Amino acid sequence: MLKVKTGEVGLLLTKVTKRSPFDGYTDDKESDKKLFKSVLKDGDCFFNTGDLVYYQGFRHIAFVDRLGDTFRWKGENVATTQVEGQLNDFKHLNSINTLLLCCQIMRSLYLYVFVRSKK
Repeated sequence: MLKVKTGEVGLLLTKVTKRSPFDGYTDDKESDKKLFKSVLKDGDCFFNTGDLVYYQGFRHIAFVDRLGDTFRWKGENVATTQVEGQLNDFKHLNSINTLLLCCQIMRSLYLYVFVRSKK
């Protein structure tokens, strides 16, 4: 693992310490997936936030993107499953699947929803 340089994008990791512990999830396997161990030196531990950030220098970062099946909308993390859940409330819809695409060049976010109506 390498630290990013000024002007680069990297994964935001937060150091796990006694003062800033990681209590984990209810599932130990999922908790272990979020932890990176011996990253910069033997015995250290970092929590994977799942956020990509742009390092501006002088200890400043800017949010770039969220990894996984979530996206930022008006300052909130939204999972594609949340979109599906809301659309499933419509009784006339039979099957819903969502696909999230991010265009880095255009800095655009596209959420495609595939719907099959009940007949």
